[in-house]
Amino acid sequence: MNKFKLSLNYGTAAGLVSFVIFIITYLSFESPLEFAQWLMFWVPAVGIYMLIKKYRNEINGGFISFGNAFQISGVFSLIYSSFVAIAVYLFVWLVDGSIFEKFKNSSVSRMEEQLEKMGDSGFTKVLEQAIAEIEKMTLEDFALSQFYNRIFWTIFLSLVMAAIMKKKQNPFETEAEKEEEI
Repeated sequence: MNKFKLSLNYGTAAGLVSFVIFIITYLSFESPLEFAQWLMFWVPAVGIYMLIKKYRNEINGGFISFGNAFQISGVFSLIYSSFVAIAVYLFVWLVDGSIFEKFKNSSVSRMEEQLEKMGDSGFTKVLEQAIAEIEKMTLEDFALSQFYNRIFWTIFLSLVMAAIMKKKQNPFETEAEKEEEI
């Protein structure tokens, strides 16, 4: 089996699980664009772990280098991030665009509250600029930011998981010793 096919399958499955969490949150709460993001946090970590473990133990004979582990989990990251960003974009665009406006309004109101609490400090100008940027944000901008956030997070997870799960073959182990272990 091609290792990238495995990454494609696991990345798509993790993306689908994240989108199902998004839909459940949409049906349960007001703004899944805020709350669902934290619920989906664990999905890529579990997916990357399962992907590397399956490739290492079932396909690669119990061994995997850091490079191979990072490579397959990097492809997973690209597929997962793309799937979720596109699915959320299409949902908001085709099903309920009001949740994007609610998200923007909620973000702006939280920043305005912070602005009032801070008074006249050096950060007020930064918050005012952030508020202006959020107010002019489009759905496409939001979808791209979702993709960038997810790809950054999952690449970081990929590095950590690849470092933890790498397992090199002992060059001094003979075939007879390998068969005895089995």
